[in-house]
Amino acid sequence: MGSRLHVHGYTMKPGRLYLKIFLSFLAILFITEIFIFALFVMIPGKDFRAQFEHYTKGKVLIVKEIVEDKIRSAPTTELSNNEPLREFISDFGEILGAKVWLQTVMGPCL
Repeated sequence: MGSRLHVHGYTMKPGRLYLKIFLSFLAILFITEIFIFALFVMIPGKDFRAQFEHYTKGKVLIVKEIVEDKIRSAPTTELSNNEPLREFISDFGEILGAKVWLQTVMGPCL
């Protein structure tokens, strides 16, 4: 037995053999990761987006109804002077940890 390995009639050094095995492993790993990534993006991604949109629309409608109710509670005052509305917007912003404000849209929205 010598320090050389014979494969299909070729004399191979152990270093070259390990390099070929390593490169084959990397190729299979790369192809497998692309396949797994594609599965995660295509299969659950669509369902997640649909559910997220569904829950978000529901929450937006609830907040819209609350804001409209607060506006109707004091119809003669301006929005900036409507204290229940200001308190709700302030509390809502604190819950979200974000800056929240109301904006009046004049005319039809396009």
